[in-house]
Amino acid sequence: MRFGDIRIVLIDFYSYEIDALETYLEEMALKGWMLEKFSNLYIKFRKIEPKNIKYKIDMVNDVALNKELGKKLSLEYRKKLQELGWSYSCECNKLQVFYKENEDKKSIIRKRENKDIQALFHNSLSQLILKILFISIILLNQLILIFKGENLNYLTNNGRLLGMSIMIIFISTCLIDLYKLIKFRLGKNKEKESSTLWIRFKGSIITIIFLAAIIGVITIIFEKNKEDFDITIIILSIISGLFLLGYFTENKKDSIRKKLTVSTCFIIAIVSIMVLNNFLVPNIFKSKSNRVKSKEYSLSLKDFNDEVSSEEDIYVDEESSFIANKLFYTANGRKMKLSYELFESDYRFIVNWNFNKMMKWFENKGITYKEIQTNLPNAVKVYTNEKENNYIILSSNKVIEVIGLDSIKDKEDVLNIVYNKIFTNKKEELA
Repeated sequence: MRFGDIRIVLIDFYSYEIDALETYLEEMALKGWMLEKFSNLYIKFRKIEPKNIKYKIDMVNDVALNKELGKKLSLEYRKKLQELGWSYSCECNKLQVFYKENEDKKSIIRKRENKDIQALFHNSLSQLILKILFISIILLNQLILIFKGENLNYLTNNGRLLGMSIMIIFISTCLIDLYKLIKFRLGKNKEKESSTLWIRFKGSIITIIFLAAIIGVITIIFEKNKEDFDITIIILSIISGLFLLGYFTENKKDSIRKKLTVSTCFIIAIVSIMVLNNFLVPNIFKSKSNRVKSKEYSLSLKDFNDEVSSEEDIYVDEESSFIANKLFYTANGRKMKLSYELFESDYRFIVNWNFNKMMKWFENKGITYKEIQTNLPNAVKVYTNEKENNYIILSSNKVIEVIGLDSIKDKEDVLNIVYNKIFTNKKEELA
């Protein structure tokens, strides 16, 4: 992002990667951008004439032991390097940045003492563990929705799938960072150029998260039905966590009490979001009305020579993603009530997974379904409950649950209508 002579670059790095960060800053200087300020989330550059600038980033140890002592050590180290010809630039998270202009000597990986390696390792490890813990809690929360639910309707929403994908990518980068950090501690991380590419790649991930958050917020603002905002909750939670980590890792002058207050409020907010996402949101939006009541569906009351008394007697919940589609339809007609839930996917294992979850959920509720013989093709399986008022029809890429057929005597006729409308009016692979 560029604002006149100022350029903001989102980035994600840890203290152990300061050699790679030095190289990156030197590359930017050759392109005409000089470091002005940085944190673990972003770097602020100022436009200059392209030039050779040599950067040096070091950690001042034991700063956290005593505030006054830390400040004294920081100033003493700064003065020492300035006497050696280095100019002070800025600092963050115990890291002080110095530079020399028109320095022709190429950057090299300096040999650090064991105590310096330990300091960089422990500082990076604390940041990394907090980030892994944070994102793991949110990811676990979403996985519970998938594996504990009655079905796989979670997979029918592109927004939720995008949020899940972002979290998986994000936690994967954290695990790779953990591996690279261990290599650094063992003295085996010598790949400076690839490390530069790595911190830039992680910065791209952060940029994608921010863009996704913006898109999510805009969608919520302009979408009349705001039931599909799980993605925004996820992304905004991630961003909040990143900013909190950035808040703690920068050398701010805020008191311990203020930081504890901020962290407590943050924890309360995250817990509230999870409660909202798991319990309140599903119940609140369970009563949402259908988006297009006049839309023609593959199966409706018209197929049973019936019609609704009014538009208010129809309720439709429809979602679609690149993996699966879901349609829940219920309508009160003059002769009967038709309710069904249709789940379809081009991936057979997804349909079978959804069917098995349904069966497991019914089993846990003490409801038994058994397979019955019908005049439908053998590749189509039909199941019914003990009361024989609910039916589940399964094929290779569709499963439909027809609910509440108590008042209908000819169930075979209903099954044939459902089969002809749902399983034969579109291309269906029956394996």
